Amino acid sequence: MSEKYIVYTVGQLKQTRRNVFIEKLSLFTNELDLEFSTSQVKSWGDCYDYLINTFEHISSYDHCILLFEYCLPFTNYRRPDVIMLFNDKVLVLEFKRKDIDLIQDIDQLTGYLNFLRKFHDQTEQMELGVDGALILTVNNENNMEKANGYTLIKGRSLLRFLEESFNNEPMDYDFSIKWANSSYEPSKNVLKATFNMFIKDDLSMIKNISEHELQN
Repeated sequence: MSEKYIVYTVGQLKQTRRNVFIEKLSLFTNELDLEFSTSQVKSWGDCYDYLINTFEHISSYDHCILLFEYCLPFTNYRRPDVIMLFNDKVLVLEFKRKDIDLIQDIDQLTGYLNFLRKFHDQTEQMELGVDGALILTVNNENNMEKANGYTLIKGRSLLRFLEESFNNEPMDYDFSIKWANSSYEPSKNVLKATFNMFIKDDLSMIKNISEHELQN
């Protein structure tokens, strides 16, 4: 498998049975030589259920591209749950079978967002905004809260979030695949900062980039 993601349109997902969807993600993960647990399978099912419940009675998002388990370039297979692609924006959705948000969940999402903002070539080339939502699927409040650089969605509020935050124009399929096959390319600001560290001989500043450090 050459692609490092699973792609569906919303309409295609609505026509796919739950067990077929889970089996496809399982095979994909196996082909990456990655292990997964029973908990991961439950999370895939939870994600599927949430998306189907959100979109089953509307058709306006049927052509929108969904990327599942998208492998961020050069990150050792770090994979956001779902990426939705719009004409002007990339939306990262991270699903948690929880009713409260934990700091490690926030760090995980913001790490994905900052990578795409700083290191994803096609995001910069296409001049796309990057937004994200942490979705607490078992929370019963059914509302959303704007946070620092992302949105916290409690329960069944994804559709409201989309309608209030996006123009709903899906990215063209060919452009979506071009985006998904993007190379790793540090932004000009990151390259400039690294160059300046070399010029100043401040090599002590250079170290492995962790998820938390991407937020700085």
